[in-house]
Amino acid sequence: MADHSSIEWTDATWTPIRARYLEIQNDGSGKERIGWHCEHASEGCRFCYAEGFNRRLGTGLDFKPGELYREEKRGYNNGEVKLFLGEEMLTAPLRWKKPRMIFVCSMTDLFAEFVPDEWIDKVFAIMALSPQHTFQVLTKRANRMREYMAKPLTGPWAGRATIVGDDGIERPDTDAHWRVRSIQTDMLGSVPGDALNKASAFNDKLYGGEVDGFMPTWPLPNVWLGVSAERQQEADQRVPELLATPAAVRFVSAEPLLGPIDFKKVKTQDISDPLDALRGEGYCDINHGQYAGQRLYHGLKYGCGRGLDWIIVGGESGPSSRPMHPDWARSIRDQCLGAGVPFFFKQWGEFAPARTSAPPSAADIKQTGDHPVRVGKKAAGRLLDGIEHNAMPEAR
Repeated sequence: MADHSSIEWTDATWTPIRARYLEIQNDGSGKERIGWHCEHASEGCRFCYAEGFNRRLGTGLDFKPGELYREEKRGYNNGEVKLFLGEEMLTAPLRWKKPRMIFVCSMTDLFAEFVPDEWIDKVFAIMALSPQHTFQVLTKRANRMREYMAKPLTGPWAGRATIVGDDGIERPDTDAHWRVRSIQTDMLGSVPGDALNKASAFNDKLYGGEVDGFMPTWPLPNVWLGVSAERQQEADQRVPELLATPAAVRFVSAEPLLGPIDFKKVKTQDISDPLDALRGEGYCDINHGQYAGQRLYHGLKYGCGRGLDWIIVGGESGPSSRPMHPDWARSIRDQCLGAGVPFFFKQWGEFAPARTSAPPSAADIKQTGDHPVRVGKKAAGRLLDGIEHNAMPEAR
């Protein structure tokens, strides 16, 4: 966790989900290391920065499923990792006085399979109690995030409680909303008085004093939800799930960008025609007649009623990093420009574009001409065709 972050699109990082590694020494004593845990989900995880950080300053281990202690096993074996929710870290945003952007679980994945719903509920409760901050949640487990955010309410209120979505349509309330409300109420007694007063005043300013506690709406208006997508196949898997997820802001982090992505041609299992994720609509291209060459949109919005709100692009850094071809970044920039979607270019990474007639040595880069060459992250910088792109979604 860091009150200040060097990540260009956020102000601070916050990871209350921690890992404890106990190693029994030869003399029988125990050596405990506190760090983090995650598990690889796709190709973008191969050279994970958080994993390298954990090797050096955390548990000292790689992010592998086999190292995690499972409750169904008997006993706790030497060398296993046990997860816990750090209560002091969990409540840290309540003590941060200045409003800021906060990257949630930057060292792991909030919606990973090993994170119980009860912990996710507590994280959302703290975010609800901190309306002065904006929280940015990024996951590779898009399916679980959608299920968590949109699961229908169960119990005596099922079918009776409703909420109005960002598309203006009234739908049944969600199970997570009510669980988080309950946890939030239990937490109120332990929240510092000045933090409670600040949250109350901020909510009064936003909603004119007509709010129910600290959670006036679901999804929370100060929580942005995003997915990582490093190639087209990850975009096809995760972006449709994201668009179907209730959220104040939906964004994609295409970092590390390992291949071209066309957000206007996302494949889904729900519709046969391609999905323009920037508009949130399916379409078909007209091949014959007087309108040949034009695109016909269906007019029906996919998922929760609108397209993507923000896209981040960045290359990979580190000694084993893979190059990002400049044309991949330019294509996404141009797609965003055409659709009016904010575009943020985070970094080139270890490679920067160099104009030459020789193709690059990396086997997965086929283009000639303006290809990437290794120059180091600092020298590569973050200018795309001489421009620094820092666009963000509009603040609440």
